[in-house]
Amino acid sequence: MVQNQKNSSIKILATDENQGKVKARSGPRSQTAKTPCIGICSSGIGDNVCRGCMRFEHEVIRWNGYSLNERQCILDRIDSFLIQIVKNKLELIDFNKLKFEISSLKVPCNEAWSPHRLLYELLRLCASQIVETQSYGFRLTPEVAHLSLVEIKRDIEVEWHALSNAHYERYIAPGLVGPVV
Repeated sequence: MVQNQKNSSIKILATDENQGKVKARSGPRSQTAKTPCIGICSSGIGDNVCRGCMRFEHEVIRWNGYSLNERQCILDRIDSFLIQIVKNKLELIDFNKLKFEISSLKVPCNEAWSPHRLLYELLRLCASQIVETQSYGFRLTPEVAHLSLVEIKRDIEVEWHALSNAHYERYIAPGLVGPVV
């Protein structure tokens, strides 16, 4: 259950099925493909991969110039890395409980997000408040059972950044020529 309700002022953001979703391989897509920025940008201080949104520096700089498809490809990559890591640490056991708790806590989310992305968003905002994980529809994998949810959230974010950075170094950096203008 929840120890306190500090997040009661957070509004839920849900997409309506009639508001122009575009079908994609990984599920519904928003017509706007809004920026994933969470206000913790580190690309401006020299990081090749932003520690807040996990976009590459040139993607942050050029975001407004990208087409909807280009933006969605970036969001799909970011989400695929996150989902891979979350699945290794947290087991979803009841999606309806998860949705109910996310709604009750007014965690900002998009109904098009995968269950594991929703689980991460719950953890990102409420990790220190969750006492009984199964009442939220998930449990810890044996590998992380000895850690607190706050530690697991931190580990997810560290691994997510490391995976994004490894992808950048292996596939993106070799193709960049000169500084991004």
